[in-house]
Amino acid sequence: MRTPLICSLPVLLLGACLLTSHVHAQPQATPSPPTLLRFAPGQAELNISGSVTGYQTLDYEFDGSVGREVTVLLDYPGRASLYHNVIAPSEALVFNGSLEGSRFQATLREGGRYRVRVYLMRNDARRGKRAAFTLHIRQAGVEAQPPSGP
Repeated sequence: MRTPLICSLPVLLLGACLLTSHVHAQPQATPSPPTLLRFAPGQAELNISGSVTGYQTLDYEFDGSVGREVTVLLDYPGRASLYHNVIAPSEALVFNGSLEGSRFQATLREGGRYRVRVYLMRNDARRGKRAAFTLHIRQAGVEAQPPSGP
């Protein structure tokens, strides 16, 4: 005589497989190819405007040096769940906007290419919401170039 648990085991396994396949079928947030940002000599701030829709993410990269103070501010009108993360050259997450707010300010501990990722949280992404933004990236201590000519 079979026990009820053994009889229902195939049904449970089938249900688990269906649930697993459903999770993998959901849209994933795939980052766009990064946009490389360059500060001109003597330039201390960059202002980048853009927008994200649904599960879209936008990546911006800039070069940072050890000891440089950097501020990254995400400014957006409206009530979208729009956030940004800052990722160090070592791929370590140094700022998580969904937990820490819209302003990152720190003295860089690594030199190299930093990435700023802008994205919508799932509650707005799954609705296909569109959010416009301006990203302000400022490096403190940038010295102005001396004037050329006599």
